[in-house]
Amino acid sequence: MNEATILTNAKSFVSGDGFVVRKPIPLAALNLGTNVAIAADETNAIVAKVTLANDVVFNQDIAIPYDYDEAQDHLKVRVLVSMLTLSTDDDVEVDAEAYKKRAGVALGSDVAPVKVGTVLTVAEQWIETDVSGNTLIADDILIFKLITNGGNDTSGEEVLLHAVQIEYKTDIVAFDNTDRD
Repeated sequence: MNEATILTNAKSFVSGDGFVVRKPIPLAALNLGTNVAIAADETNAIVAKVTLANDVVFNQDIAIPYDYDEAQDHLKVRVLVSMLTLSTDDDVEVDAEAYKKRAGVALGSDVAPVKVGTVLTVAEQWIETDVSGNTLIADDILIFKLITNGGNDTSGEEVLLHAVQIEYKTDIVAFDNTDRD
């Protein structure tokens, strides 16, 4: 590895804490809710438009990484969202549900992930939902559902989903398939 490569990759490291990886998920790859459609917005960017009174934005299965360490790592779902216009629906928020699926075990109940209570505006903003902890282990599947709080009920004031990312911060460890200690 040469010096340029080290410097280029250094932006992913968090001093003393491991490194952060952000994986974008294309909007077309999401399992969109009913009446959520991919469309071009006013700037010709591709967005997922959430029609009025629709609460489920998307569902996404997230495979828990092999080196996931619940005590050290964090796992977040980041969404870039905005409102098309804003005059009546001035209290719309996004929220999330998440369900843990483990091989040989029935689907668990909502693990109630932590999210920032941010009211949406016409300005794009990143909203993060922390799904860390929740007794997740390697090879679990986290079924993540992004929802609205139901306040998007006025025509022309639809929620716009611009981007989705999975953020994973891990401590620097070597993966050994036969020994996780």
